[in-house]
Amino acid sequence: MVSSDSSMDSSSDESILCICLISMRLSEHAEKFYCCQVEWERHALILCNEKQFDSKSQMSYDAFKKSVSILELSLEQNNAKSINSCGELAISPSHILGLTIRWCSGSSFHDLRDAGNFSRSTFFWLLWKGIYSIIHCTRLQMELPRTTNELEDVKKGFESKSTENIMSGCVGALDGFLLLIRMPSRREASNVRQFFSGHYQQMD
Repeated sequence: MVSSDSSMDSSSDESILCICLISMRLSEHAEKFYCCQVEWERHALILCNEKQFDSKSQMSYDAFKKSVSILELSLEQNNAKSINSCGELAISPSHILGLTIRWCSGSSFHDLRDAGNFSRSTFFWLLWKGIYSIIHCTRLQMELPRTTNELEDVKKGFESKSTENIMSGCVGALDGFLLLIRMPSRREASNVRQFFSGHYQQMD
């Protein structure tokens, strides 16, 4: 027969073991890993010096800076919260707008995330913050022509942008259309991979 002292010792050992396991689990959850942020101004300067900013962002650097000045207030974040969370200043409005514009221009999610040293969740949070700010900015709302004179001005604008005014009679243009499809078999397409959109991560 086991004595009461032995039972108490066994119970005490189990309690200590449970406490140790809980402490280890809590310490694992408490451990966080942070990526050092990339300074946007330096990154943009490199792209400008390499004459890559315009092609990657589909706009000039001057136009980008003007866009930042319009959207800056809606893109600002709390520096104090960011410092308490990861020890760094909050990601700048320029960086948020930069990654948003480049993603909308067709850049790869993986390339943009790596270029900014963002986690996956942080990247998409910043992306939707940028998209929301653009959509809800009244100064950036698209104004469609409403009168015959306004349509004529748009038509002349298209003509002036085309070679020898060959684009005559155009008063509007659509960018693109994404039609999702099932993945074709090798019998249906010799190169199945050409139907995969790396930007949208979908078959189209």
